[in-house]
Amino acid sequence: FLLGLVGNLAPGSMEFAEHFPKLITQPKFLGIRVNSGPLGPGLDKPEFMADITKLMEAGRELDVNGRPDLLPLVAKLATKLPDLRIVINHLANVRIEGPMLDATWLQDLKTAARHPNVFLKVSALVEGASQGNREAPTDPAYYKPVLDAVLEVFGNKRVIYGSNWPVSARF
Repeated sequence: FLLGLVGNLAPGSMEFAEHFPKLITQPKFLGIRVNSGPLGPGLDKPEFMADITKLMEAGRELDVNGRPDLLPLVAKLATKLPDLRIVINHLANVRIEGPMLDATWLQDLKTAARHPNVFLKVSALVEGASQGNREAPTDPAYYKPVLDAVLEVFGNKRVIYGSNWPVSARF
């Protein structure tokens, strides 16, 4: 059964203007997801920000997906719209290398986490561990350093678990 859906609807587009009013009448419509590519330029576009504001006013969330360089964009958006619930997908797709944490990712994660409206979704662990055509380790201990860091930065009230199945099955 389906508890909710985060859809694909581009803020600032004609499609957003057409479909959003219908979607917000659906209780299982939780929000939309944008990739970091459109997010960066969108922060300076009035039509993009107007649609994100509509999303916020409707009590829906914005999921963001991209590489670790999206984290400063999340912090910027969270400053502009402190009542918008923002969910960073897939640990910001950081490369997971056991005990070695990406220092820039960790610092940018801390900056984004300073905003209480920002949440982090733990998903795509095996994808992060297999970047560079490596085989994803099956020992859970390999993932402990990144998970410990995430819980330390966001606490257990702003960390969400999400499957990335069926994509994760390839890894």
